[in-house]
Order: sequence, then C-alpha cells, then structure tokens
Amino acid sequence: MNTKELFMKSVLTRYWRFEKRVPMVSIEVSARLSNSSRGDRADILAITKDNYLIQTEIKTSLQDLKSDIKKKVHRDCKDKIFAYPMHYFYFAIPENILSESREVTQELFPYAGILVVSKNKPLGYPYVYISKVAKQFRKPKVSKAQINVMNKSMSSSICGLLQKLV
Repeated sequence: MNTKELFMKSVLTRYWRFEKRVPMVSIEVSARLSNSSRGDRADILAITKDNYLIQTEIKTSLQDLKSDIKKKVHRDCKDKIFAYPMHYFYFAIPENILSESREVTQELFPYAGILVVSKNKPLGYPYVYISKVAKQFRKPKVSKAQINVMNKSMSSSICGLLQKLV
C-alpha cells in the first residue's frame, strides 16, 4: 500500500466515523463479512446505526479504477447475485481524477457512488465530499455474526498497521 492510499484511507475512516457518525468502521476486511479469508477484501467497510453496510474502495488512478471491474463484487452487482452484504458501494478518488472517474463510473459501475478526497484544507484538514450518491441495494440488514467478523478483522487491521509503524 502506497502513501497516497494510506492517506486516503485515514481521511475516509475519519469521514465515515466522525463526520457521518457511523458507529463501526473497519479497514481491510472480507467484503463478504465471512470468516473465510478467501475473496475480495474491502478497503473500508462501515456499518450504520441501522445496520446498513457501506463499502468504500480507494482508487488512486484512473487505471486503478478501470481495473476494478475484474473483481467479483462488480460482476455480482451487475448480475444482481448479491453474495456481498453491502447496501451501498462507493469509490473514493483523489480530486485530480474526478471528471474522468465520473465517466468511467457511469459506464462500468452505474450503481457506485463517488467520494472525493480533497487535500484542500478549508476546515484545517483534508476533507471528503460526495460527487455521486450510490444507489441502494435492497438486502437484509447486517447480522450480529457479520458484525462480529468485522470486529475481529478490525482488531487484526489495527495490529497490522502497528507492525508497519514499528
């Protein structure tokens, strides 16, 4: 993971937890919220107070965004299979690729929303704004078992970050 991705991940985690007041945010967790380590991992998962799941994938370049089409989560969304428990899917991008990302997202990922991470600091720190609202998938709410998986993964992610720092 490069410095730009780490920066965006920290800004987005703060955005979901403190600006949007989502009670549970986790990084690098199984996108299916299963105990299996196989399959796609989400950059950020957030569970709202109403137990809706929001998945956010960080893309630092246009090529990175386009190549995401290979992931199973997008095939499932297009085919309406919904093996993934998410209710909303967002791409988070840096401001400098916004206009091109809108076109790509509209063509390849029409269900996805776009969050823009801005380095401009009108509030004294980098901020996030919504460029496109994600469409809601009609699914059951996240279960207690899935929340437990997310909790365990969150602890592992924190330990992994600590090891990188030390």
